[in-house]
Amino acid sequence: MLSPSEVRIDVAVAQRFLHDCRRSGEAAWLLANLSEEAQTDLTALAWLGIGLYQAAEWPEARFEAGVVRADTPCYLLRLSHLPETIEAGLAKIAANRLH
Repeated sequence: MLSPSEVRIDVAVAQRFLHDCRRSGEAAWLLANLSEEAQTDLTALAWLGIGLYQAAEWPEARFEAGVVRADTPCYLLRLSHLPETIEAGLAKIAANRLH
């Protein structure tokens, strides 16, 4: 189980990105205007969503996302079903917090 101190994520930023992305369809602009920390969180959440990491591995996923930060917006835009993938990652974090 993850402790709250292990999960450094601004869930509100991720949820706002998902909402705005769906509403405007401007994912590239939205991603480019997020802070580096928020882009790192979204990358790690996407990796959780597609199963590269488990929720209990959040610290490692986030660290790796920060290391490979070379053009995060373009990388994330190449992922299919980006909003759904990030939502799946958020759901895994939430489920892990409940256990």
